[in-house]
Amino acid sequence: MIDELANDFECMWSRVVTPNSEFYVAVVYHPPNSDYLASDLVDHLIDSCEYILSSDPNAKIIIAGDVNTLDISDLTRQQLLTQVVKKPTRGENILDVFLTNSPLLFKKPVLATSFVRSDHKAILIFPKSVVKPIRKTVYIRDTREQHKVKMELKLKSNDWNINIEDCQDISSIVDDLNHKLWSMFDESFPLIKVKVSSRDPLHMTPLVKHLLKIRNKNIRNGSTDYILQARINELIRTNQRNAVNNENQKQSMGTRAWWNTVNQITGNRYHASVGYILILIKSIFPDTNLDQQYSMPELVPIPEDIRVPTIDEETVLQFLLKQKRTASGPDKFPYWFWRDFAYYLAPVITKLFNQSLKNQVVPTSWKLADLTPIPKESPVTACTQLRPISITDIVRQLFEKIVFKRN
Repeated sequence: MIDELANDFECMWSRVVTPNSEFYVAVVYHPPNSDYLASDLVDHLIDSCEYILSSDPNAKIIIAGDVNTLDISDLTRQQLLTQVVKKPTRGENILDVFLTNSPLLFKKPVLATSFVRSDHKAILIFPKSVVKPIRKTVYIRDTREQHKVKMELKLKSNDWNINIEDCQDISSIVDDLNHKLWSMFDESFPLIKVKVSSRDPLHMTPLVKHLLKIRNKNIRNGSTDYILQARINELIRTNQRNAVNNENQKQSMGTRAWWNTVNQITGNRYHASVGYILILIKSIFPDTNLDQQYSMPELVPIPEDIRVPTIDEETVLQFLLKQKRTASGPDKFPYWFWRDFAYYLAPVITKLFNQSLKNQVVPTSWKLADLTPIPKESPVTACTQLRPISITDIVRQLFEKIVFKRN
């Protein structure tokens, strides 16, 4: 919704952004017996068009709706708008309009009986040139059971007798462990390249497309894998159910959720470009992060009669087994990796936690986070309008939860 064009009529202006164009769209309704002068509504539409064109002379404008007997001749003449609808929309009268200053972009409208209870015809207007879908290549991990077994065998055969207790540099121990685990992970779960399109339906996830590719290849070779087909069907049904549940959740949240969707579609929510946000961040963070006067705080000596708290392996194991779905941090290990292989990882993770408490040192890699700046308001002109969302490593989150619970 464009705040500058707010009004007291039944008229709402929105800015709609498509992959290759931008439109200023007004939805308007003029009742047969209005409590305002018809000329006031026409003046508002004229002033709104002039306001838009003054800031963007090449703006594409669309005014659509049920205007009944409103005289729009001054509007179309002054703003060079074309009434695309030429056939009666109610009885013998044209009461519904689709006005635009870019008529060559659209085909002739199609009138059809409305699905809702209305004596007006529904107007369908299609673009002359269809927007090309956005295609890209994504990579997913092949996490089928045979690959999990392969990972389990690697973990089982690995020598976990790491002498952590005698090592003072716990950061290097954590880095070496991450490197070793990631090497196993990368070998066990190969990357799969999948091409996706912006026109793919919600249930057509990259995994479904990959499995369909395998199924089609088998069919071409003269074989049919009924187990694979059953899995594809189940995945599609699950994705469809999730899509329906998401829509139901939006409805239960009321108009706020619907307006969020409208803002995302029209581009009104995040008006600032990513590049501009990055420039803002780069302009402020060097001064705060490159402080030449900064020095590491000295460790507080622990008296000999003070017992350093320890974490038992069973506690770590239970937290790993109950790990919920969450985003990965900078180490990129997914949540299910820690959960599914908890019995092999719990001993070494427990040693790292206890050594960190003993040395009063948090490993350097656990201090890192993937930070996403989210605009709190639009347009963004200062860093104070950005809200940071920080995602740390899952193992670091686990450490925090255990320490918090023990205290």
